[in-house]
Amino acid sequence: MVFHLGYLKAIIGSILEKKMSTQRVKWVLKKARGERILDIGFVGEEWKKANLHRAIRRVNPGSFVAGLDTNKELLEKYDFPNSKVGSFLDMPYKDEEFDVVVISEVIEHVLESVDGFKEIARVLKPGGRLVLTTPCAYGFFQLLKHWFLARDLGARRNYRRFLGNDDHKIFWEPLSLANILAMNGLVVTELTTRNLALPYLPSFIRNPPLHFWPFTRMGTYLCIVAEKK
Repeated sequence: MVFHLGYLKAIIGSILEKKMSTQRVKWVLKKARGERILDIGFVGEEWKKANLHRAIRRVNPGSFVAGLDTNKELLEKYDFPNSKVGSFLDMPYKDEEFDVVVISEVIEHVLESVDGFKEIARVLKPGGRLVLTTPCAYGFFQLLKHWFLARDLGARRNYRRFLGNDDHKIFWEPLSLANILAMNGLVVTELTTRNLALPYLPSFIRNPPLHFWPFTRMGTYLCIVAEKK
């Protein structure tokens, strides 16, 4: 049997790419630990199969894990316990009901997110934690390509490629987001990034796990923990 080096490289690349692509997920799972957890917008796109929500449940055995999403069809299909149809702009929960709220890859889709931050603060217990991820407006190579080196900044082609997903409406600038969270009683205790996404490199080395300065300022995912005071 003839051994093809290319096949081995492809297999290794696929394994490493899958491992590296979970950097944001691994960060969320380390932070999303508690007795009563709310996962907002957990259904996501159908191809994701609510995998992050499943993982949060898996690493919190015995905890009360609730899910809130506007997608009634998929929510009913998955049929997770303690799940409700609804928006984080007006949540069907009592005051101070949760010690952890997770909202991952949601606020870039919702222009009215400030109202949602008020609601998150309302349902969190004092000392409770918000665990939030969203695309980072300061992702180094995205900023370089679509701001510093772009020939026509205001061209639709430029800003839509910067935003990526067709449903992305806004990327939150990190320090302004920290300020808005604080205005709603949620004080940032950790602000970092994940997924450096080095361009023009093979997929299996494109996202090296460089979780130290300055690389924690350059990633494509903004990762925040904020505490309710």
